[in-house]
Amino acid sequence: MGLNRSKKIHKAHGPSENFGFTKDELRKIRNLKTPYGVQCALDAMPYHLENTAWSPGWVLKKNTAHCLEGAIFAAAALRVLGHPPLILDFESVGDT
Repeated sequence: MGLNRSKKIHKAHGPSENFGFTKDELRKIRNLKTPYGVQCALDAMPYHLENTAWSPGWVLKKNTAHCLEGAIFAAAALRVLGHPPLILDFESVGDT
């Protein structure tokens, strides 16, 4: 059998689990609905170059992220939506 990438993971948390987010943050994340929605939200965010390590909640508040913050935000959003919170690490040569 092939891997069904759209299959949601079994939620081990009850419906009241907030994953460390406020109610407003959870509402915004749940409105994204799908992994594609999470990607669209990230694509719409301006990229910033500051030397920061913002939490996913702060990324939502500021509506901007750099690469790592965007990846961590996406993983957290996927977890809230019931998908595996995966992060891939690709290394490149000469990336600035």
